Amino acid sequence: MAWNQERLQRLDAKMFTMPTNQSNSPFYTTNRHIRATFSGLHIDLIGPISIFKGYRYCLTAVNRYTRWPEVTPITDINAETVATALLTCSISRFGCPTDIVTNRDKQFVSTLFQHLTRVARFHHRRTTAYHLACNDLVEHFHRQLKSAITCHANEHWI
Repeated sequence: MAWNQERLQRLDAKMFTMPTNQSNSPFYTTNRHIRATFSGLHIDLIGPISIFKGYRYCLTAVNRYTRWPEVTPITDINAETVATALLTCSISRFGCPTDIVTNRDKQFVSTLFQHLTRVARFHHRRTTAYHLACNDLVEHFHRQLKSAITCHANEHWI
């Protein structure tokens, strides 16, 4: 956590030393966007896929600003398993995001997940039903991940 704060302070210092002619540029990064680097997370599930060591599904998470993907293999897709995988893999490594975007799967609208949003204090946004483009960051990543798993179907994909 200290590393992130130190990096943000250095980025803040760089912003104030930028030439004035770049401040009106649409590509100029504002302080709000730098602080929001680790704040948005898009998550979804894929599967069932070929079984290896009991894992049939994957929880995928993509950071909104850095586009960093995280894939966590899970054995089933009940709400408890999904919440545990989210906590132990994404949130424990990168911190709690300010908002999470999911589709309307039953795992993400369960009372357990709603309780997790209250305890972890992040805003849960659900996409429009049957409209995959709302969560396009993770859906685009799914295409690449599924093709990679298909290429290694006879091997161990974990």
